[in-house]
Amino acid sequence: MKTISGIGIGKKYEVEGKPLQKARKALYRLGYLGKPEKGKRTYPVFKELPESQAELWAEYRKQFYTNDLRSTIEDAHSEIEELACEMEEWSSNLEDGGLGDTYVAEQALDCSEMLQDQASMLGDLTVPDSLADLNVMTVIPYDVSLLSGRSRNIGRGKRLANALAALETAIAAPTSEMLENQEIGEWVGGLQEILDELGNIDFPGAYG
Repeated sequence: MKTISGIGIGKKYEVEGKPLQKARKALYRLGYLGKPEKGKRTYPVFKELPESQAELWAEYRKQFYTNDLRSTIEDAHSEIEELACEMEEWSSNLEDGGLGDTYVAEQALDCSEMLQDQASMLGDLTVPDSLADLNVMTVIPYDVSLLSGRSRNIGRGKRLANALAALETAIAAPTSEMLENQEIGEWVGGLQEILDELGNIDFPGAYG
């Protein structure tokens, strides 16, 4: 069976912001590589490798970042709701511990309320039927699937950035012709307002 070394993978696919580890994991997930045998530093190649780094990442984005627009919005909504719950719980814990009057506690409460408000507005914003099944590709800034160990536990700020990237993708999805439709135009406008508000959120200290 054909094999490739870690050095070979690095030379072929490594680019700024996408180190060897990420390229290797992308090749695993796409079914190109297998795990190296114990004691060996070469990886079995199961099928013809992409010719270039551009081809690899284009294929990866197409397979793992593409979804219908309604699901893209729902995923972002779920993340925002989860962040709101986490901040509310943290604020409550500080209150219970006698730290409710501290600046951090106030920040946590503010974050919770802002996230809850925008999550509620997003939940009430119905995706127009003509857009719901439209396939869109979101390139999230922090791809947890390519990380490992402790690095998988990305901060709340990065999780929110991923959700915002999904909303930005949804806003950009309708064509100029589609935007002439009043329902779609109003939906995009409402989504932009939510995106702008969420962009103002500042998580407390190390919890960002």
